[in-house]
Amino acid sequence: MDNLYQQGENFETSKEDAQSIHTSGSAMVNETPGKVIEQKSKLKNRLSIFKTKIIKFLKSPLGKVIILIVVFFFFAAPIFLIFLGFDKIFIRSHLQGVVVSIDDEVIPNASVKIQGKEAETDENGEFIIKDLDYGKWEILITANGYSEFSEQIVLQRFSNDQEFKLYPQDFGEVEGKLSTQELKLESLELFINDKKLEIAEDGVFKTGRLISGSYILKLTSPYYKDLEKEIEIKSGSHTLEDISIAPAGDLKWQIVDFLNDSFVKDSKIEFSDKNYEVEEIEDSFLVRDLEVGNTYKLNIEKEGYNKKEVESTIVQGENSLEKVKLAREGRISYFRNGNVYNANLDGSSEILLSDGLLGCKYQGEDSNGIYLKCFNTAYYIGKLNANRSTLFTGLGELDKYTPGIGLIKAGDGLNIITEGESVELYSGVENVISWVLSEDRKVIYFSTSSSVYKVNVDGASDSEKITDGEFYIQDISENKLLAINYSSAARQENNIWFIFSDGTKERVTVVPEVFEKVQYIPGNKLLYLKSSGASKSLYIKDLNTTNETHLNNNVADYIYTKSQQLITSGMGSEVFVSTLSGKTIKIK
Repeated sequence: MDNLYQQGENFETSKEDAQSIHTSGSAMVNETPGKVIEQKSKLKNRLSIFKTKIIKFLKSPLGKVIILIVVFFFFAAPIFLIFLGFDKIFIRSHLQGVVVSIDDEVIPNASVKIQGKEAETDENGEFIIKDLDYGKWEILITANGYSEFSEQIVLQRFSNDQEFKLYPQDFGEVEGKLSTQELKLESLELFINDKKLEIAEDGVFKTGRLISGSYILKLTSPYYKDLEKEIEIKSGSHTLEDISIAPAGDLKWQIVDFLNDSFVKDSKIEFSDKNYEVEEIEDSFLVRDLEVGNTYKLNIEKEGYNKKEVESTIVQGENSLEKVKLAREGRISYFRNGNVYNANLDGSSEILLSDGLLGCKYQGEDSNGIYLKCFNTAYYIGKLNANRSTLFTGLGELDKYTPGIGLIKAGDGLNIITEGESVELYSGVENVISWVLSEDRKVIYFSTSSSVYKVNVDGASDSEKITDGEFYIQDISENKLLAINYSSAARQENNIWFIFSDGTKERVTVVPEVFEKVQYIPGNKLLYLKSSGASKSLYIKDLNTTNETHLNNNVADYIYTKSQQLITSGMGSEVFVSTLSGKTIKIK
């Protein structure tokens, strides 16, 4: 309490002093000189008292703390900042020096690098690099004919002057010889590091003058096992022991689609010997350094394709499987030597379907089997096991079994027979000469020697005439009939026509020729046989452009497989597969 009272009294005294000083100052203007001297004396006494109090305060604990803080700020802090290295921001260093050989000869044009900065020595071997951080840094000096100099140096603040000595490089040369039973220089390359070496016919090679040190000698050749060997180049000329190289073969191949030759990407390849690596180089595959005389197998798998296995017996040098062709999953049917077969798209896994049957005609298929009409009997035969079921016998030329409907008999009438029951659809005076089932399987279009008709499959209504004329109906698409009409009584040359549901007709061909078995195929195209003398050829006609594409010659018959959109054709033992784009491939 006494302290608080004393502080209050001091405050009041200070206040009075201030007022007194202010009053004195104002009065001094008007007072006499004696009064001024008196006031100055009083002011001096008061300042002395204030000074005494300040000194007393600074000697107190609190005052001493304040003095220490001030002293640290002005003296210790800069030293501390220097210790932490913050002075590098303000204090820079530079390095000047000279680069000489161990014989004290100056080295001009030497490159000096430090702290990301670079300088080149002048004709006196001198250099200078400014604006550097002081401290320990790595310096790198290089010069032609001398070993690289790399060392940690300490840069002092401000200026540094130093001499650097470089050692001359040693040079050496090596001669060697490739040893084998019969040296084949074809496609043989020998390198020392990245330098290609010349090889004499006797296998001798020379490295030429090289800087002393370790090097990699590398040999590549399809005729020998690749070699990679470390050699030491010493000062002077030296001869290596003969390098024995072993005969080998490389195997190369591509994987393409069987039908269009496009490259098949991302195939799974299993090589029979796991010790070898299959390399992919652009669109090809390569296995190096295979043993001569050994047989190796490749198993190739790709989703959507049949598995493929190929093998190759290796000869010395380059071995090529060329194009390994993968066939898409699915099967096709075809005629060969008078029989009907089913196989993979490339002709592999072939199964004879018509064994012991004669005069067979293809009638259609589903995913499990195909329908054949062999003379007067209809069969269903499994694609993968050739199991045979007899569907109907006693069939006429135009009779055909249709799954889900039954036997459609055509001739002196038009009837559907199913499970012993017969539904009569037409019984006119004129015989039926052709017919086709609509795509929705509800209507049969048929023709006689004078007219074209349609009738419902269920027989609920009478037949209806569409148009007049003698037309042989071939196919139907979107209720548009495809038919041929003979141009003369000789019944040889004919034209292809469209017959629309309203009875209008449009001729497709301009010049009459001998057309047979005309079918619609996707892309607004027609597929047909065209005869010239005793020979039949297979064609595709694009209705959009009227272009006609020739697929195959000497064709006995063809089968169009809708599920695969492929056409098989052939004569005798040869079988061909054609795409809708017009490409034809021989598979048998």
